[in-house]
Amino acid sequence: MRKRKKEVELYSLLGITKKQISTMLFWETIIMGGVALVIGVLIGSLGSKLALELLTSLMKLNVPVYFEFSIKSLIDTSVLFLAILLYTAWKSSRVIYQFSLIEMFEADHKGESIPRGARLFAYMSIILLGIGYVLAFYFHEFVKFVKRPMEDPVYVPVIILIAIVLGTYFLFSSYTVIVLKKMRSKKNILYNGMNILNISQLLYRVKGNAKLLAIIALLSVVALTALSTVVSGYFGGQLEAKSEAPYSFSYKKQEDAIEKHIQTVFEENKKKIQLSVTLKLKW
Repeated sequence: MRKRKKEVELYSLLGITKKQISTMLFWETIIMGGVALVIGVLIGSLGSKLALELLTSLMKLNVPVYFEFSIKSLIDTSVLFLAILLYTAWKSSRVIYQFSLIEMFEADHKGESIPRGARLFAYMSIILLGIGYVLAFYFHEFVKFVKRPMEDPVYVPVIILIAIVLGTYFLFSSYTVIVLKKMRSKKNILYNGMNILNISQLLYRVKGNAKLLAIIALLSVVALTALSTVVSGYFGGQLEAKSEAPYSFSYKKQEDAIEKHIQTVFEENKKKIQLSVTLKLKW
C-alpha cells in the first residue's frame, strides 16, 4: 500500500486526473487478476491428471486415468475469483480518493512505532499454546477422562483450535516484543556484532507482521499435521489390515459346489492357494 501511494502520488504530480488514475488502477488489477486466473486454471487442469495418477499409485489401483476438463468447475472458479477480483480492483481504484496528495507524499517517510507488548498477553500466549498442544497430543486420553455416558465432547477440538490460534497471535504480538526489549536492555547482547541493527529492525517490524507471522505458523502446523496424519494412516492402515484380516479373501461355505467353483476360478487364473483355513461357526 505504501508503494502504491507513492506511485499514485507520482501520477498526480504528472498532471493525470483522479478519474484517469482510478480507471487505470482498476483495469490494472483486473488484467493482472485475469492473467493469474488463466495461468492457474491451465496449471490446475494439467496437474489434476498427475495428482490422480499419484493417488492411484499410492492406493495400488490398476485404474486408467484420463485427462478431463470440467466446464462447470471452470465456471464456478471463474465466478468466485472474478467476484473477489472486482472487489479488490474497486478498493485499489479508491486509493486516490481516500488520501490527499500530502499524505501520499509522506507515506514513504512514515515509520512504524515500537509496539508495547503487554506482559499479560505474553504469559497468556505460553499458557494457551501449552493447553492447546497438550490437549492435541493427549486428545484421546482427555476425551476418555471427561466423556460422559451417551455424550461425545465435541467442544474439545474447538478449545484446541481457539487456544492455538490466540496463543500463536499473542506469541508474536506480545511475547516476541518483550523478548526483544529484554535483549535490547542487555548491553552485552545489544552491542555484540550486528545485534543492535537486527534487534531494532525486528522491534519496529514485528507490529505490522504479527498477523502474517501467526498465519504462516498456523498454516505450517496444519500442513505438517495433515502430512503426518496421511503418512501414518497410509502405512498404519496396511499394518492394521494385515493384523485384522491376514488373508486375501474369505467366503461362507454352504454347499460343496461353492468350494469346487472357487478351485476352478483359481486354476483358470493360474493362481495357487498358499494357505486355507476352515473355521466352524456356531450360532
